[in-house]
Amino acid sequence: MLIDDIRALLAAPSPDDSRPFLERLDATLTEGYAQALALEAERWRLERRLGEVARAGGDGAGEELTSIGKRLNTTDG
Repeated sequence: MLIDDIRALLAAPSPDDSRPFLERLDATLTEGYAQALALEAERWRLERRLGEVARAGGDGAGEELTSIGKRLNTTDG
């Protein structure tokens, strides 16, 4: 998990050769940015769907709105 990787990097003793550390740090940051972008894209997709369902209404809209709301909460977490 990304948080575990960050904690491991922070807890690691100061390396003699900083190159491997910097490469690991760069890879960890890149992975973090990718995860953040994926979460942001998912949030936008859910918000767009929330608007579509709210505008359309109809049978089952309440259940789908509840489901989307839960997924948004999970994404925010």
